[in-house]
Amino acid sequence: MTSNSPITAIVDATIFTLSCYDVRMARLKETKARVTMKLSALWDAKTHVFHGAKVIHGASRATSTFKHLVNGCRVEIEALFADSEFSSRPNVQLCTNKGIKAAIKPQKNATPKAKGCPAWSDNVKGIQSAWIRRMG
Repeated sequence: MTSNSPITAIVDATIFTLSCYDVRMARLKETKARVTMKLSALWDAKTHVFHGAKVIHGASRATSTFKHLVNGCRVEIEALFADSEFSSRPNVQLCTNKGIKAAIKPQKNATPKAKGCPAWSDNVKGIQSAWIRRMG
């Protein structure tokens, strides 16, 4: 069941290790390696209803799952919050193109240079100014 009202979404990812093992060849003998997965999810901040989830193999960055989660959401998203795991110029630009007010925390070494994504500069400067206001 979905509502007609737009939602405030949260996107987050977590790494988990499964108790099963992958058998790999190393130095001409079989070794066991634990299976690591990364779960990315999009949910409504108010009702805590999940609207999308994606699992990727390994502990790689989850920026590639962001596009699938946002485009696959059947409910209109009004605002979106995400941590630095999803911080990239294409992700911020995607939100702007869809009319979503995004607050995606930039990485520590991020610069406000647009580099073809004008929304990126606004996002980084907005987060920096909010931090300056908070710290006094």
